[in-house]
Amino acid sequence: MEEEPDDLAASASRLILDGAVQGALSATDQIDLYRVVIPTAGTYTFETTGLQGAFCGWALNLDTVLDLLDGGESLLETSVDIDEPGFNYCSRVSRSLTPGT
Repeated sequence: MEEEPDDLAASASRLILDGAVQGALSATDQIDLYRVVIPTAGTYTFETTGLQGAFCGWALNLDTVLDLLDGGESLLETSVDIDEPGFNYCSRVSRSLTPGT
């Protein structure tokens, strides 16, 4: 379970590659930030889902948004609803990254 505060890049919790995090957002806490260290160049995939223990394709109860930022907090890519008509509110970003991004 993630620990607060992680609403700012300076206090973002570290997420390990091939790992997962579980959290809860309230009406006053609509954002959580995580940082990932990219060890080698390659394509990395990040996903969010609103259902505990689920994965993209089964996200029916919470509409997530995924923003991928670089180390300087510049937006690289955004994902909102991979299949809104199918009520799949999961978000997924796959991107080629290099160490230091």
